[in-house]
Amino acid sequence: MDTRKMTDSKDKTILICAIFSMLLLGIGDVLLSLFPEGGEEFLGGFASTTWTEISNLPFMTSFVFGLIAAIFFAPSTYITIRFVKNISEDRCKGAVKMLTIGMVMMAVTLFAAHSVCCLVVMVIKAELDAGLMPTEITERLGSCLLTIFGLTNIWITISELLVSVAAIILILKKVLPVKKWMIIMNPICSYVIFKLMGAVVSAISGSSMAGKLLSGGASWGYGLLFVVILISILSN
Repeated sequence: MDTRKMTDSKDKTILICAIFSMLLLGIGDVLLSLFPEGGEEFLGGFASTTWTEISNLPFMTSFVFGLIAAIFFAPSTYITIRFVKNISEDRCKGAVKMLTIGMVMMAVTLFAAHSVCCLVVMVIKAELDAGLMPTEITERLGSCLLTIFGLTNIWITISELLVSVAAIILILKKVLPVKKWMIIMNPICSYVIFKLMGAVVSAISGSSMAGKLLSGGASWGYGLLFVVILISILSN
């Protein structure tokens, strides 16, 4: 087996691992959003007093899933950027730059953002378990947490927009040799689709808990994007 074939085989293996790791990350997002209904929500709806009714296991599991996803996301980002630059042959330079910037932004932030979120949830839960009231927690941590989460959400949203728009352009311009319907296989489209599906499920079931089972859309969207890249590599 020559060096190029070995590299291609390694790239495919890493992408497959990344696809499954992003599936796990989406499940991790779901675990962070699942908590019993009926409690008092605070910190902009991020936290709930019902966290006292559950253990730290879902949050710790979500942390581990975030770590696994980060391990495979970084090399998959490199593979994606390298492949797209090679296959584009100077076409759609703007879209290639957008994809590069967006993917790198997410690669350097993914684990930090997810792990901090998991740790903050466990800290807030510990304070609730210790008997602190939501108003006390909000006074002590509110402004700091809302600032951190606000800036992080802006960063991640910009990253997802850049990646999603770039992917759509590259597919429509046939730079990526896949079916045109695959323009939905990106973080933003996936987020919107699963958000709408969650709203429908919640409306039908009468429980917001059911809809939260589909709250991993953006993470799953990155997994779907890696599927597009993998198919493109196989087709090429």
